[in-house]
Amino acid sequence: MPYKILVADDEPDTLDLCSKILKREGFEVSTVKDGIEAIKMIEKEPFDLLLLDIRMPGKNGMEVLDVATTNSLDTIMITAYATVGTAVEAMKKGAKDYLTNHLLLLSFVLWWKRSFFSKGFSIQRDI
Repeated sequence: MPYKILVADDEPDTLDLCSKILKREGFEVSTVKDGIEAIKMIEKEPFDLLLLDIRMPGKNGMEVLDVATTNSLDTIMITAYATVGTAVEAMKKGAKDYLTNHLLLLSFVLWWKRSFFSKGFSIQRDI
């Protein structure tokens, strides 16, 4: 079973780009365009990782992060509007990382995959 990633961002182009790249790399990807949809998906399905934009309609990224943390979902925050204050707040709330650029995020995920799987692991999870 492939690792499942939920991408939550209100920019359609970002969702499309992230989804295409991550799927090509062997991940199972679901996308949502607002915070309310993100919360519904988190409560409905198990995911291995949440890539979460801070500024979204409905519920903002910090509100979604609260739900993700409650559900023990590893979360990486992504935003084009970074401030030290929001980064500190996100990390205190349980975010694993905070990146200010979506391409950096994709680079990070691909680096993680190469690093992790070069040690003999596969993209398929052991059941």
